Amino acid sequence: MYHWPLIHLPAQWKTGDAELAAIFRMNSGLTLTNAKYGGGDYSAGFTHTFHRILPQSKYFKTNPEYYSLINGKRHPRAQLCLSNKEMRKVFIEEAKKYYVKAKGALAITVAHDDNGLFCECKPCKALLAREKGRMSGVEIDFVNEVAEALEKVNEQYQNP
Repeated sequence: MYHWPLIHLPAQWKTGDAELAAIFRMNSGLTLTNAKYGGGDYSAGFTHTFHRILPQSKYFKTNPEYYSLINGKRHPRAQLCLSNKEMRKVFIEEAKKYYVKAKGALAITVAHDDNGLFCECKPCKALLAREKGRMSGVEIDFVNEVAEALEKVNEQYQNP
């Protein structure tokens, strides 16, 4: 039998039925169950976390290159420039703080914001080409780097 590798399935689903939530592994975020059904957990962030972890209000003026280049101009309300190595380093450091600040969180959500304003700079276009035009591949590359860096933080945080 296949065993789902995730401890929960994050979704915008809410029920008053704790048992049903546990059966469908929806005992997170909007539907926390009681101890009888395994309790609940939550993530640091739920969705659209790029702007929460790397806020434009803090970084855009000094580092516009962290944000998407669209039609030759950097945009603060667009996605991140996922090919920017310095942005990745800063994002990871900010994500560590964001995760630890969310006391009790078992995971962190790293997800693009709710718009289609992806970066058009040459390095991002090269990443997109490498992923055969699939933006999901570019994002997975980024998220995997963040996850690898945060793995040690998670171990320290969960087992102080």
